[in-house]
Amino acid sequence: MKGRMMRKGLAAVLSLAMILCLLTACGAGGGGEKSATNMTPEEVLAAASKNMDSLESMSYDMDMDMGFAIAIPSLEVDEKLDISSKSEADYIKEPMKMKMTMNMDMGTGEAMDMLMYLVQDGDTYITYTGMENEDGSFDWVRQVMSDLPDMSQYKAEDTMKLYLSSGESFKENGTEEVNGVEAVRYDGVIKGEAMQEVMDSSGMTEQLAAMNLGGDEDLFKNAGDLPISIWIDREQLLPVKYEMDMAAVMQYIMEKALAQQLEGLEGTGEMKMTVSKAFVSMTVKNFNSVEDFEIPQEALDAEELDAAAAAEMDPTE
Repeated sequence: MKGRMMRKGLAAVLSLAMILCLLTACGAGGGGEKSATNMTPEEVLAAASKNMDSLESMSYDMDMDMGFAIAIPSLEVDEKLDISSKSEADYIKEPMKMKMTMNMDMGTGEAMDMLMYLVQDGDTYITYTGMENEDGSFDWVRQVMSDLPDMSQYKAEDTMKLYLSSGESFKENGTEEVNGVEAVRYDGVIKGEAMQEVMDSSGMTEQLAAMNLGGDEDLFKNAGDLPISIWIDREQLLPVKYEMDMAAVMQYIMEKALAQQLEGLEGTGEMKMTVSKAFVSMTVKNFNSVEDFEIPQEALDAEELDAAAAAEMDPTE
């Protein structure tokens, strides 16, 4: 029973991971009339943002690579954790529908494979998360999200447009081939109030609060600059790749969050938290050419994970 609950709990976390991937997905639409040649970075990014309005579907590949370490000498705590994942997703805009495959390595050397779906049914959004068993079958969990305050934060093209508008000091940094097209690289930063707005819109602030972390409404505003690089198709003015190095920002956030959690506990004064890496990269393809797909019946028939089930899996209860 405990093992089943743990798998259901991990499935819920992975379902959240799918949503986070969607939050950081860059969308693109029909080609523009100009090319990036002889345009300022601000003009290019503004045009790319406008072109995304005609998006109907896309596919993307996403890599995440994160490393954490925590040391508390007085308690003989010295732990390291490396997490990496590779995801492939197909996304359809209206009605919203998404399929994702994910391979995740939690640093144990044994990777886990997952299948995840998100579908829109009227005003309701449903996720299906499947974790592969040793025999190749999947354990599925279904979650219904009908009470979210603003589903626009879960739409890939809306979030990418926010990234494009929130970045500052973008500079052109050469051209590269991305998925067979010539793309211009632009390097910039997201900082200050724009950083807070991006994290609030993504739902990250609420997620930290739900885990009893953070609690500071200006947490991200004070986290420093977040470097971001965006590659734009030179001719079509479409975003085809982005990268974010979140190590410094995550270092600040984790230090604040852990200090808050461990406040007053004996022996934690010498705690040292290190974020060695927190890198996210995504490439985008198949603009407006994703075919519809079916959700497996076993996923549709899965048990729903509701608030009571989530509380049952809480180890503190």
